[in-house]
Amino acid sequence: MRGRLLTIWILFLVFGFAIPSKASHIVGGEMTYVYVGRSDITGSYQYKITLTIYEDCLNGQPDAIAEDNPGIIFVYDMVNGALVDTGAVFAPIVPLPANFNNSCIKNATATCLEKRTFTQVFNVPYSNH
Repeated sequence: MRGRLLTIWILFLVFGFAIPSKASHIVGGEMTYVYVGRSDITGSYQYKITLTIYEDCLNGQPDAIAEDNPGIIFVYDMVNGALVDTGAVFAPIVPLPANFNNSCIKNATATCLEKRTFTQVFNVPYSNH
């Protein structure tokens, strides 16, 4: 039932509204949302949105990587397109170890991978759609 009540679009803008960018530094990512309850103050439904991105710190441009923080997340109502909530979320860089090991590949190329995880709770009003 909660899934039916929550009909949203989630739009992620890492680079701002109109800043041109090259995305060669982002090599992957994932986004999830989890229902966490109702707000005692507003009565709206609360969802924790988590966005994780992986960045190429070997080939990516340092300026482009720096522009990824904060991650900007918008939540829209899918029925009427209205903006429901927004947040600018800051996240530290977590370097990932290069654990590449494959007996079929003798001369593996150098890699450098960093991870950022943006997490914030958003309020979504009740909807009968």
